[in-house]
Amino acid sequence: MDLGIPINSTVEKAIQIYRARRHRVHSLRLVDREIMALKNKGLNQLDDICLWKRENREFKTYFKTSHTWNLVRNPSPKVSWEVWIGTIKHLAGHGEVYEWDRVLRIVEKGLHKRSSTVLLRYCFQAVAYAIWHERNVRRVGEASQPATCLIAKLDKLIRNRISSLRRRVGGKYEKMMEDWFDRD
Repeated sequence: MDLGIPINSTVEKAIQIYRARRHRVHSLRLVDREIMALKNKGLNQLDDICLWKRENREFKTYFKTSHTWNLVRNPSPKVSWEVWIGTIKHLAGHGEVYEWDRVLRIVEKGLHKRSSTVLLRYCFQAVAYAIWHERNVRRVGEASQPATCLIAKLDKLIRNRISSLRRRVGGKYEKMMEDWFDRD
């Protein structure tokens, strides 16, 4: 309301009804200057066109999801599988490298059944993240969770993920929950 323009006004209506004012705030003076420049220029009777902004600050008349996606999110670097392996080895310590190599090989190659492979990889990722998170919590001096709470939290996380996959994929991973309950 500082500019005297109703909130539901279109650009055309705002320019038509706008009258110049004196403002103390610099940004409002800049907006005032732009509106007055448009008002002095005059409105044309052409139809509006939609323009979509691209990464390199140019505007195009057609829409591309990938360009918009890159503009609205903070891009993060892609992490390769080797980085994850190195992180897990570092978190586990350097004593049992042979065992970790064996575990990582199994996770990488997968199991006989597709659903078991998906379950194994998701569990591995969830446990790796939980270990990393606990490590960070302890490093900053906060209270860590007891192992039983952490295990219960991971169990619930994995069961929720299995439930969402069962509903979404349409029966493709129907046996996954049975596999999870059959674990030893």
